[in-house]
Amino acid sequence: EQLTDPQLVHFVAYMAASLGEVRKETTAQQMEWLGLVAPNPTSPSTRYTCKGFNKLLRVLTFTVTGWHRHVGTVSHLMRDPELTSASWIEGQRSGAPRQVMLMALIVATTGFTNPKLGQNNFGFMFEGLARSPHADKEAEYQVKELSAVLERSMRELSRVVDGRNEKRTFPYLQMHPNFVENSVAV
Repeated sequence: EQLTDPQLVHFVAYMAASLGEVRKETTAQQMEWLGLVAPNPTSPSTRYTCKGFNKLLRVLTFTVTGWHRHVGTVSHLMRDPELTSASWIEGQRSGAPRQVMLMALIVATTGFTNPKLGQNNFGFMFEGLARSPHADKEAEYQVKELSAVLERSMRELSRVVDGRNEKRTFPYLQMHPNFVENSVAV
């Protein structure tokens, strides 16, 4: 099945090119990895697959939630400039004062508590979507249903992680939906 909505096609083209730049791959390699390219595209507007779009959304969602949680929870390490710093001159005991202060500022301004993926009801964000000039009641219903699927998936993932953590000496919470912040909060 091919992606045909012009706005989604534009979004996919932009994101695939952007991800390719970040990953130092060509856009073609990125699209192959995502399964974005339709086998026999009939036109540029139908060259992407729905399955590839689904995978792209999953990658983007993980990047702004789980991965951000994984790399964004190091503030406790950054308190000691002799232990770690964003950069320092080779041979120096600690980071330069300016670098240490910049990192402290980043940690202080981004290290507050935000809503978590597993503790949210996202349906409210799509209320009134049908009033958009490009949408209708069916579109609003479909988006809300997709949101409900995400919420059910987060509850199921929470149960899986909780079950695994019962067997661990130290629970692993980095990717637990009840600890991972949603991207809107970051």
